[in-house]
Amino acid sequence: MKTLKQILIPKTAQKVKHMTITAAQVKELRERTNAGMMDCKKALTESGGDIEKAIAAMQEAGQANAIKKAGRTASEGTIVVLGSSDGKRAVLVEVNCETDFVAREDKFKQFAKATGEKALQQGFTNCEALQNETEADRLTLVGQLGENVTVRRLAFHELQSGIVGSYAHGDANGVRIGVLVVLTRGTFDLARDLAMQIAAMNPEYLAVTDVPEARKAAASDITLLGQSFLKDPTKTVEVVLKEQDAAIASFVRFEVGEGIEKKEDNFVAEVMAQIR
Repeated sequence: MKTLKQILIPKTAQKVKHMTITAAQVKELRERTNAGMMDCKKALTESGGDIEKAIAAMQEAGQANAIKKAGRTASEGTIVVLGSSDGKRAVLVEVNCETDFVAREDKFKQFAKATGEKALQQGFTNCEALQNETEADRLTLVGQLGENVTVRRLAFHELQSGIVGSYAHGDANGVRIGVLVVLTRGTFDLARDLAMQIAAMNPEYLAVTDVPEARKAAASDITLLGQSFLKDPTKTVEVVLKEQDAAIASFVRFEVGEGIEKKEDNFVAEVMAQIR
């Protein structure tokens, strides 16, 4: 005769209860998925100790979790700035998350750096292709961090001649602004000085000829060539380029979250809703 306990508890649950998951199994699953110890133990228990089934279930859960979070605004994050030692290749990649707290997490930083390195080494020029290449790792990260994570945009340059200079502006918490500058003639030092200028002054255009007619009245302020050179404000950038027999072809500047409409939290309304 079955006991009351046997009747109330399904057979599968009875088996799971007596199943022993070893530390070695948990260790292997953690190494293969980079997930937390308790998540690994739970997945192994539910899969009957089968590591492959546990991995598949965790991946499926991670994908479902990522889909739920995909609509959430990710306006924090970092800009990855990387370049080759010969100055011929450089890349900017913006990787976003929802909060500055997660932006400081080592796992997020590692994912962002790995994404940038992949873009530089493989020469990605299309952000969608880079997103596809890093999707599996992104899904895993979303499951680990509990926030939406996106690879938002990419800028890549590879030159046969000339120099591509770069500058990353940030602190211990991460890079907030990244700049690439392409010189057809010039030095590494000048390229870096110009990249710093662009990071600080945020010019919208390179030259007056690039400015729409309706905005040409403010051309000196919004063009790089018309701005005062930060290292010597008595000269414009255009004058400095002529003095050094240098020429700039283009530049690109990324700032974390620019152009993303951020949701403003109404904390008073939120608290009142909870009280009600």
